[in-house]
Amino acid sequence: MCGYYYSDLKHCTTTENLQRRGPEEWKVLDHEFGKFGHSLLNTIGDKTEQPLMTDKGILLYNGSVYNFGSVNDTKHIADNLTDNLNQCVEFIKTLNGEYSLTWVTEKFVIFCTDQFAVRPLYFYSDEDNISISSLSDALDFCPTQIKCQENKIYVYNRVAKHINIFQNTVWNLDQKDTSYDNTFNTFEQAVKDRHDNSVYAISGGHDSGVIACCANKLFDNAVFVNNVPNEERDIITTRRSKHKIKFVNYKVDNIHIDTDNLYRITGNEEIYNEMATLGQSAYIQRYMLPYNRKTLITGDGGDEVYADYGYKGSKIRAYSKFGGYFPNNLHTVWPWHNHQNVLARFVQRTEIVGGYWGIELRLPLLDKRLVQAWLNTTAKLKNQEYKGWMAEYMKAHDYPFQLVKIGYSERFKQPVILTQEKDHSGKQRSS
Repeated sequence: MCGYYYSDLKHCTTTENLQRRGPEEWKVLDHEFGKFGHSLLNTIGDKTEQPLMTDKGILLYNGSVYNFGSVNDTKHIADNLTDNLNQCVEFIKTLNGEYSLTWVTEKFVIFCTDQFAVRPLYFYSDEDNISISSLSDALDFCPTQIKCQENKIYVYNRVAKHINIFQNTVWNLDQKDTSYDNTFNTFEQAVKDRHDNSVYAISGGHDSGVIACCANKLFDNAVFVNNVPNEERDIITTRRSKHKIKFVNYKVDNIHIDTDNLYRITGNEEIYNEMATLGQSAYIQRYMLPYNRKTLITGDGGDEVYADYGYKGSKIRAYSKFGGYFPNNLHTVWPWHNHQNVLARFVQRTEIVGGYWGIELRLPLLDKRLVQAWLNTTAKLKNQEYKGWMAEYMKAHDYPFQLVKIGYSERFKQPVILTQEKDHSGKQRSS
């Protein structure tokens, strides 16, 4: 979880919160192109200092891209960016991961975030200048700021002082696959790509559960943490018995949480008041920082992408668009609006809290290749059961999960029954 800013304004400042997002190194560069600042958190490959200068331009980068295996992703990205605008745009379209980047050349500035804006990026532009940062409050010296949209590539022409916007990923919506085989294989690769002596946040539901199931199958050095007070304990207990490696239960009030500072850095009272914000901060402090674990893997994105907060037309939350009943023509609904509001809000919460502690957030369920594989499954398969591919994966590995939607917040205490009155552990339920 790095942090950075770029500005061609003569007078610009930065913030302590930006610097602490990368606890290993803070570096500032004054250049003819403008002022650059970068805080480094290294998780993949050899440490690469930023801003990274080449003979073509200067790179600022935050996150992880998984296209290149164990190769240093920062250096590889810089090696593939040039002073040719079209080449840069086409290369960025190939990237898969959670990232934001800014590439500054003599003639143009390219800046963007990933397909789902897991790594948010903010900017300010007027008729003379541009400023960009991975953290909103780092642009407090600007009169206004704009949050970059997901799945967009922004190009600022330094001569014309104008911004053009390009589409990033163009999704293939041909629903042709009659099995989950490709989805399963792609999912396991997405988890493998993101695992790095990680901590896994786990609840009793599908999203974090399917990731935990996969990680338990693949790795021997993961730690699973549950702190959701309104989850069914029998599901968690049963899951714990299935795990061959460390599984931790704890209460949020076991550790002091600096709520005033959390409120200041989130800048959003609704986010601040959610149980998830406090819970994430607590397990980061207790189970990540003392043991030098740098990556937090969560199930963020599952509700928004794979269910639309509903099932067969029945809406679980008011902000569901079509109640999770997927039509034969996905062009009529994709991308559903949860990507732009609910998903962005939840991811922002986790990303900001993790960034405050110098922890990198990784989200396998938003892997570009996985989402594409799932999009290509038939509508019949999508509608067969709630979050069908996750349920089938856990069934295949005898991993328990509940057939209800509970959620993380204390505001949602009553479960919503989605299917029959039986969970996968075999226990009868009542509504």
